[in-house]
Amino acid sequence: MLRTYYRYDPDQCGFVPVIYSLKEARKKFIQFFGWSLFTAVSLFSGMLIYFPEIIDNHLVRENAEQRANWKVVNDELESLAKELADLEKQDDQHFRVALSLEKLSPEIRTAGFGGHKEYELGEAEQVEEIKNSYSLVASLKSRARLQEESFRELSKSVEETEVMLASRPAIQPIDNRQLTRFHPLFGMRLHPVFGDWRSHNGLDLTANSGTPVYATGDGIVTVAKYRGGYGNVIFINHGYGFETRYAHLSKFKIAEGKKVKRGELIGLVGNTGTSTGSHLHYEILYKEKWINPIHFMYRDLRQSHFNEIIREAKK
Repeated sequence: MLRTYYRYDPDQCGFVPVIYSLKEARKKFIQFFGWSLFTAVSLFSGMLIYFPEIIDNHLVRENAEQRANWKVVNDELESLAKELADLEKQDDQHFRVALSLEKLSPEIRTAGFGGHKEYELGEAEQVEEIKNSYSLVASLKSRARLQEESFRELSKSVEETEVMLASRPAIQPIDNRQLTRFHPLFGMRLHPVFGDWRSHNGLDLTANSGTPVYATGDGIVTVAKYRGGYGNVIFINHGYGFETRYAHLSKFKIAEGKKVKRGELIGLVGNTGTSTGSHLHYEILYKEKWINPIHFMYRDLRQSHFNEIIREAKK
């Protein structure tokens, strides 16, 4: 429905409808269309002039924010790299030294680096800092994986070392408080029974008959019987090349084939075999060769610590 326009007619003292002729209507349409076209062209031109700058400014700001975020991430990566380097240093200079393991050479630690995934980046994005960050991530991943393997090796070595240390002869077989004499002579001596010079392959610890004798390390009893000059004797195989022998016992408190713990009661002091008095003859062999037991007796061990070892063994 067409809208009707009115104008004031002074001759008629009132408003009368405006009636355009065809020529006037055409003129009005051309004017309206011209102004509309002009307005559209102006707006479009403004968009071409100003909008690219607005978009560029937005991209510049966004790019600056991304660079700032990237720098924060890269700084964290650098910090992690330093912490990992410190951990690698401790691994080589402390952990592996303490466990008698060879340290990992720089060539081994970097051997796994390389061959990482190449990220598809546009030419405009191939900035040096981004490529360096990707390389750093790949390097950290490789080094961390190797360090994890190293820790597994260390953990296994610690477990084996704990077993070895527990098996190694390390205490006196008789409580200090129950010793009456300690004979540290090891090697050639004049035999008290046969009167000739013979090799004395152990130490003699004099104590009253019936004094408890304790295992000096974890192991398995391989011999528990009467055996010639040893009299009643116990052999314990501790593994790792070590064996201990406890001779001239009056009684056995353990049987052959049994596992024993350090500090566990295995027998009682006696005077059996080739012996001139109540005492314990104690020997240590390493790889089937006798060694002086004195080097394995912690005679300065506190009595309270010795007692604790005995209590733990009884459990």
